[in-house]
Amino acid sequence: LLSDETAEMYGFDPDIAVPDDLFQWLSTAGRITTGSYVGTGVYSSENPVVLTFPFEPKFLVISNMIITNNFGSECTLIWVCGSNNASVTNKGPSSTGSIAQYLVYVSQSGKELSWHSTSATYMNAKDKTYHYIAVG
Repeated sequence: LLSDETAEMYGFDPDIAVPDDLFQWLSTAGRITTGSYVGTGVYSSENPVVLTFPFEPKFLVISNMIITNNFGSECTLIWVCGSNNASVTNKGPSSTGSIAQYLVYVSQSGKELSWHSTSATYMNAKDKTYHYIAVG
């Protein structure tokens, strides 16, 4: 059995709560997954980037670092559940220090998220690897 304090903290009956009850509750309380994908270089609503997660995501961060001529640039996408767009921040080569922000259009259907841009390959540059973390 769990201690009385632990059982009460999570809303369990201290006389009957067992660790499996706590683990079951924790497994539905919040989830995190990580992964990566390789960009296709396509940017249109007919060809969005699509990711499928093991749960319905509530928050997503995607990032990549591109090194060219010994200078790095970084692109980061941040999306929050309920929003139809996501902010993409592009920090230019370290030699210039330039920073630009763009929006991409996001759609969610349960465990699946898709996005596209109408003007450039934001977060989908051809043959570039992007890494993500999703929280549900």
